[in-house]
Amino acid sequence: MGKVKRSRERSILKGALAGLVGGIAGSGAKVLAEKIYPPTAEGPTHSPLESLESLESAAKPWVLGAMVGAAYGAAIEIEPKAGVWGGAGFGLAVRKFAPETLSPESATITVRQMTQQRQSQWISYAVFGIVTEAVRRLVRKGL
Repeated sequence: MGKVKRSRERSILKGALAGLVGGIAGSGAKVLAEKIYPPTAEGPTHSPLESLESLESAAKPWVLGAMVGAAYGAAIEIEPKAGVWGGAGFGLAVRKFAPETLSPESATITVRQMTQQRQSQWISYAVFGIVTEAVRRLVRKGL
């Protein structure tokens, strides 16, 4: 005899909450992925907490991750097939719509440096999506 799969109750609020938590976790994974495969070979030349402006820019990815994660979680409640490729599709879509984050010296960088920046971005956003989806699923099961 086969198992009867019971469909769970859909809740946009619970989905958004699970997605928010997943988005924060995904942002952390994205930061780690960028440390493993940085967008530039040189790395940062100053401390990220030197000024209030740099603190604000450091918080933006976390806030963005939480917001898009919540929207993603709500969307999954409406259409579960939106979680294509275990979340990687979501992460790559976020990358497509995220503002370009190339360095200010973009006019003077080589093709190799530009390629490394773009590869780092694609990899880190795919990691973001995969982790967001994995954590969203875990949290949603618990709600």
